[in-house]
Amino acid sequence: MEILNTILAAIISAAGLPVGFLLARIAKEELKDSEFYFIWMQNIVLIFIINLFFYSLKPKLLTILPVFIVTTIFVLKFKPRAIISYFAAGVFFYLSMDEPQNILLMLSSLIFLYGFPTAALIKVEGIKAESIPLRYIAKKIKIIGHRGAPGYMPENTLSSFKTAIHLGVDMLEADVRMTKDRRLVIMHDATVDRTTNGKGHVCNMMYSRLRNLRINKKEKIPTIQELIELVNNRCAINFHLKEHEAVEELVNTIKKNNIQNKVIISSFSALSLKKIKEIAPEIKTAYLYSKPMLLYIDTAKELGVSALHPPYSLLTKRLVMRAHRHGLKINVWGIEDRVEVFRAKFFYGVDGLIIDDPLLYASKKKHTI
Repeated sequence: MEILNTILAAIISAAGLPVGFLLARIAKEELKDSEFYFIWMQNIVLIFIINLFFYSLKPKLLTILPVFIVTTIFVLKFKPRAIISYFAAGVFFYLSMDEPQNILLMLSSLIFLYGFPTAALIKVEGIKAESIPLRYIAKKIKIIGHRGAPGYMPENTLSSFKTAIHLGVDMLEADVRMTKDRRLVIMHDATVDRTTNGKGHVCNMMYSRLRNLRINKKEKIPTIQELIELVNNRCAINFHLKEHEAVEELVNTIKKNNIQNKVIISSFSALSLKKIKEIAPEIKTAYLYSKPMLLYIDTAKELGVSALHPPYSLLTKRLVMRAHRHGLKINVWGIEDRVEVFRAKFFYGVDGLIIDDPLLYASKKKHTI
């Protein structure tokens, strides 16, 4: 019987071993920055309790494998990215057992159960992403034109926004700043130096002076009102609020045009998002962030936002799952190529893509510029 058990353990381990190498890729992708340590500690405690209970029962060898399978399914269902901590805790508790095949069974059951589904995901969301037929991307997901369509026209210009609408975006993203005389204009940087033929800070310039500047030698810096009139309810608008001082003016402009249900205001500033909810709770808001956070769900609830806007570099499956569980949307920015578009949709399951080129998601044969 002992020889049979050893042979069984060896066979299962050998079958699961190649898949184990694929797990490293998923683990590296998913356990990022601050979430890595958070998930590690959280799941070690869980595995400790479960395995200590079963170990105290002193199970027979033939019952160990079912126990490991049940434990693995339980952990993967509720903590799906705990692969590293499971290995660490499992080895720690079962090293004292006399039969070496017990350890083999524990490791191989984990690899076997967890490996094949993740290997399939890797094939879909990574290695073969570019070959996925476009007819398979029918899942509803919002395409948000980041500063319009800067892949084709100068960013944050009316021509850029017009092009993005023509390419079929569901929403436009525009950066909002306020001039010295409290006029709302669309400009990403604090200064006009990079995108226009002028120099100076937007907040220190009068609107009349700003309008004399040119983007790409011919286009004026647009106002928020001009963008609203251009859109004319053809798509939604994501106003990226760059300055806290512009909160009231932006809210008033939205109300004046009666487009409260057609916009969302995003910001890196928690203070600005709180103020928006105080004066206009009916307007949806989104919390932008660029650095790892542990308490993103608590922060979102405290601010009363409808969505989180993380960069692609911080995107994890756990983040998306937890956000959706709490009724939050995930719109991701910082996507650079078509592979990342497919990964964001198929693997992570985000709700929106904030991208420079709307055609990264659509067939280019359907549109002409």
